[in-house]
Amino acid sequence: EVVLIIYSLFRSFKTKKSNQRVMAYGMVFMGIVIGLELLRYVASKYGGVNHWVEVSLVPLGAFVFVISMAYGYLMEFFKSYYSKTEQKILEKMAYTDLLTNVYNRNYCEKIMDEMEIEKEPGFLVVLNLNELKYVNDNLGHQAGDEFLAVLAKAMRKCFRDSDIVGRVGGDEFFAFMR
Repeated sequence: EVVLIIYSLFRSFKTKKSNQRVMAYGMVFMGIVIGLELLRYVASKYGGVNHWVEVSLVPLGAFVFVISMAYGYLMEFFKSYYSKTEQKILEKMAYTDLLTNVYNRNYCEKIMDEMEIEKEPGFLVVLNLNELKYVNDNLGHQAGDEFLAVLAKAMRKCFRDSDIVGRVGGDEFFAFMR
């Protein structure tokens, strides 16, 4: 067990993760305290040195050890929490059309693949705006973008919350109803 602990300590020192290094430092500090306590015991028992008997480093060692362990575990927890949060944000960005705030083509293809695998019945509604080029040319691209956003908002209101509304690209929208 001692060999495994020493091996894990050396691996922790080589790692670039600060939380593992702090935990390793806490373990080393506690090991040093235990070694000093053993020396203190031997000196008081066999060496006749009694002034070491009054000074015990075990509470300090235990405190440093517990703090280092708590730090390591808290850092792992926060890292895991932030990793999951970042993953959700990245997934939303990957599957959302930023202009209209509805699902994008990637999400539509993912849903279609899942439906095909599960053999799930449903309806797919496809909407194509024919005169968007006219709006862009005569009123400007900002007006065209606003028109797309208003249409996406109206589509979300027309369909159920369980339905999937998205923009395939350009002026093409879809709604999938299970």
